[in-house]
Amino acid sequence: MASPRSKSTREKRTVRPPKRFRTEEVLDFLDESDDNCGGGLADSSDSYSESDRSSDSETEITQETTQPSTSSSTSSSGSTSANSSPPSARSTSTDAGWTEATQGEATENQFRFLPKRPPGVQPGYLPENCSAVQAFLCLFTVNIIDSLVNSINRYADIRCQQNNPSRKRSRFASWTPVTRAELYKFFAVMTLINGT
Repeated sequence: MASPRSKSTREKRTVRPPKRFRTEEVLDFLDESDDNCGGGLADSSDSYSESDRSSDSETEITQETTQPSTSSSTSSSGSTSANSSPPSARSTSTDAGWTEATQGEATENQFRFLPKRPPGVQPGYLPENCSAVQAFLCLFTVNIIDSLVNSINRYADIRCQQNNPSRKRSRFASWTPVTRAELYKFFAVMTLINGT
């Protein structure tokens, strides 16, 4: 008996392209899937099994966490007041485990960025006849560029060590450390691409 490995090398696999659907087929499929999800839920409420009842506590917890907090005071007759949320605003649960939640209260961002001056390069700090390169160097100082160069080269060294021995023409075998001038050229090209 031949081993499975030798058998698989002898077999020739034919790769078929993925099936393409027409727009009408996709829309029909989506309509059918929507009908199957929504239509069966109302009918299946009568056939509520004992195993489904065990998940009631999970559903109630989900509903409690998704509802915005409302105060419901009880009057002397024992009924809740009009401040309680109407049934349409409450969360509902389906058999598939999906829950529909109402939109809660929006919270305000408490950590606002309030700079003392407008962000960016300040015209008062630049010389009168400033070139684009000089403005760029105000944002990216030599320390930042050196830090980027060191990080790139350190990462490349790690990748080259992981892929040892590498093939003769691989990108790891032909890697040379990045210099500050190359990084400046890279940023110049990226700026030109973005500006046009």
